[in-house]
Parts: sequence; C-alpha cells; structure tokens
Amino acid sequence: MNSITSVNSNAVSGVPLQRANTGITQSLEKLSSGSRINRAADDAAGLQIASQLASQILGSDRARANLNDAVSLVQTAEGALGQLQSNVGRIRELSVAAANSTLSAQDRQALAAEAEQLAQSNDDIVRTAEFNGQPLFQGNSGFNFQTGPNAGDQISFSLPNQSASSGLDFSSAAAASASLTSLDQTLSSIADSRAQLGAVSSRFSAQINALQTSSENLAASRSRIADTDYASATSQLVQQQISQQAALAVQTQANALPSVTLSLLR
Repeated sequence: MNSITSVNSNAVSGVPLQRANTGITQSLEKLSSGSRINRAADDAAGLQIASQLASQILGSDRARANLNDAVSLVQTAEGALGQLQSNVGRIRELSVAAANSTLSAQDRQALAAEAEQLAQSNDDIVRTAEFNGQPLFQGNSGFNFQTGPNAGDQISFSLPNQSASSGLDFSSAAAASASLTSLDQTLSSIADSRAQLGAVSSRFSAQINALQTSSENLAASRSRIADTDYASATSQLVQQQISQQAALAVQTQANALPSVTLSLLR
C-alpha cells in the first residue's frame, strides 16, 4: 500500500515538474537566441507571416540598391550631356564671331578649327559614353530597373539619342549666321534631355525614400511577431523557475511520505 502511494505521488508531482523544466528550456532558448519563434511548433502562423515579411524586407533593400545604381547611371548620362551642352555653347559662340564680315580668311580658319575640334569632342562623348559597359546614347533600347520587392515593380526609361554638331560652315558671315539655327536646335534638344534626366532622377530618389520607409515599417512588424519580448520572457522564466522549485518540494515531500508513515507504525 505504501509503495502504491509513493508511485502515485511521484507521478502527480512529476507532471508539473516536467512542465516547468520544459518551460524553462523554452524561455532560455528565446532569451539566448533573441527569437520568439525558433521552430514552426512555437507559432506556425507567426512563422509564416514573419517569413513573408522577411522576403519583402530583403526585396525592398535590393530594390533600393537597384535604384541607387539607376541614379548613378542618370548622373553619368547627365554629366555627359552637360559637357555636350558646354561644347555646343562654345561652337555657337564661335559661329556668332564668324558671322562678322570684318574677319579675314585666316581668322575664319582659326574659328573653324576650334569649332571642328569641339564637334569631334562631341562625337567622342556620344560614341564612348557608357555605364557598366552599356552605351548611353547610341544603340540603346532603354533601361529597366526593378524598383520594388514584387513582380511588376519596375521603372523603364530610355535615354534620347544624341548627335554632335555637323554642317558647320564658317567660310562666310552669312554661312556662319545660318548655322546658328541648327546650333540652337541642338542646344534645345540637349536641355530637354537633361530636364528629362533630372525628372527621372527625382522619381528614383522619391522611390528610394519610399522603400526605406517601407523596409523600416516591415522590419518593425516582423520584429513584433518573431523577436523575443525580453520583459515577458524574463517574467515567464521566473514564474517557471518558481513552479520548478515548488514541484521539486512537493516531489521531495511525496518521496519522504512512505518513510514517515512507516516510522509512525513502528
């Protein structure tokens, strides 16, 4: 009879002790790892949501890097256009000078020589301008940038083809004056292209800021789901340690009970 009482007492007291030990192990795991969900069994639904949020965060961060590359590309193209505009402006200045009838033939040759060198420089810029090996102004069908974490989050744009100044004629004042119209058109085209690039760059910058905000909010949401609440976990650990100590005390008393009963019967 005493033996049966001892076994039953041990079984009853062992259940809360085992439960407390398991709880302490889980609490220590959460506190040491910093993660509330260390396996699917901890919170299956929370794990799925946290995983989806994590993929969105990674995608947003990568998209932001893509947009920074896009800004660099636009800045490279805009810098080349700025030099083109400067060269064409100087050629126009030379054309205005050549449109004066007081110049000698030698003067016109000097003006034409400088204008020709600037025109060749523009040819070189248009031909060699590139970003990461991709031409910017010749034979380019456009650029596509993944600007978000999901399919379809793309921005596409094309850089306008550019051509250097041609057909310059400084042989007479009238010929030089006539070239001003073509030069004005070229300057207007370059200015329009630079304005378009400025607008695209502003769009990219705005999208970068939006992705940064989105990524921060998603990270906060994921943290609330998956990260350990240290105040709560610490409180649970203390509670489970108290339960463990109480269960141990009960089990000790249960183990001692048969001996006490026998001593009374002697």
